[in-house]
Amino acid sequence: MEKVANTESVCELKVKWKSEVFSVSLQGDSSVLDFKKELEVQTGCRADRMKLFFRTGKVKDDDNVLSIKELQKSAPIRMMGTAESTIQEQAMMMKVSQIQDSQSKEKAQALYTHSDGKAEMVDLIKKHDESAGGGWTVFVPSTGRERQTVTARLDFSAYKEKENEKEKEQSIN
Repeated sequence: MEKVANTESVCELKVKWKSEVFSVSLQGDSSVLDFKKELEVQTGCRADRMKLFFRTGKVKDDDNVLSIKELQKSAPIRMMGTAESTIQEQAMMMKVSQIQDSQSKEKAQALYTHSDGKAEMVDLIKKHDESAGGGWTVFVPSTGRERQTVTARLDFSAYKEKENEKEKEQSIN
C-alpha cells in the first residue's frame, strides 16, 4: 500500500452498504477502527461485525485512515455487516416461535399410582419398546424427577377424560 504524508487534514469518505451510501468525516490521524466506530453510529452495525473492502487489499484496524491511498479517491468503500437491531429482532422472533411451538405441543399425561397408593398426574416422556422391557419414562412433579415405570401403574383414561373436558369447553366457547 502506498502511504500519504499529510495526516493533519480532514478526510471525507464514502461507504456503500446495501443500497445506501454513507459519508463519514474523519481527522487525518484517525485509525481504521475509529472509521468503523463512526460507521457503527450511522448504520447500527457493530464495528467488530463489519467488513470493509478496499481495492488495495486488507487493512488493519490500527492503520491510519489517510495512509491508504485508495481513500483519497472518490470511489466508495464497500461494507458488509448486519445491523444489531436486525440481529436482535431475528433472535427475538426465534424465541417467540420456540415458545409458541412448546406451548402448542401439550404433553401427554396419565394418572400414576405410587407404591404407597397415592396417585398423581405425570407427564409421559417416552414409551419403551418391549425389547427394552416395556413401560414408560415419566416426569413425576412431586419428586421433580423422571423415572421409569411399568404400564400397569399408569391410568390413561384420566388423561382422556381431561381431553374430553377441554373439547367440551372449546365447543361451548
